[in-house]
Amino acid sequence: MSGPDASVELRRAMSRDELWDLVATACRYLSRSAEPVHASTSEGQGVARVVLDSQHDLDVILEPPKHTEMTGSVDNFAAVAGYAPETSVVLIAYTRDVTAGRTMMRLCAELARRADNALVDLGGLIFPPNAPSDRARGLATSRAYVAGHPGLVLEKPYEVDPGLYWYTHVVSADFIDAWVLDEHFLPVV
Repeated sequence: MSGPDASVELRRAMSRDELWDLVATACRYLSRSAEPVHASTSEGQGVARVVLDSQHDLDVILEPPKHTEMTGSVDNFAAVAGYAPETSVVLIAYTRDVTAGRTMMRLCAELARRADNALVDLGGLIFPPNAPSDRARGLATSRAYVAGHPGLVLEKPYEVDPGLYWYTHVVSADFIDAWVLDEHFLPVV
């Protein structure tokens, strides 16, 4: 089962060795402060596996930033965030479990903080539970919900059909810190 994913958009290029060191350091920090998370690397595949608990894990992949149909171009990111990412650290969870989602987002925040306060592209919008399903009311509900949390929240537009745009949230570590404590936290999927 696929679950949430997010990418920490780094301001500078990073080697795989630097990434593994960053991931291991962030996991050690989280293990001391809150959750017992452990990192192991599969260097041949270019993937770090992070074990969140006995039932959940996620992959951490280092890749160049790229254009995708779903999230728009690197230029879209630069226009919104004020910098063009040099490297993307993509975290992919294989569960929709809320506790595992919180841990994944805490790891994103810690990686972003340790990587020159990079921003995190969530690949979609944050919604509270029971948000309206129609676009206009859903977008208004999302905006009101995220405005109630401290930290930086940006909307990155992308085209879903000719002339029709939707958004993904790009957020700071400070926003994530507050969001994961919200009783209505739901991972972006």
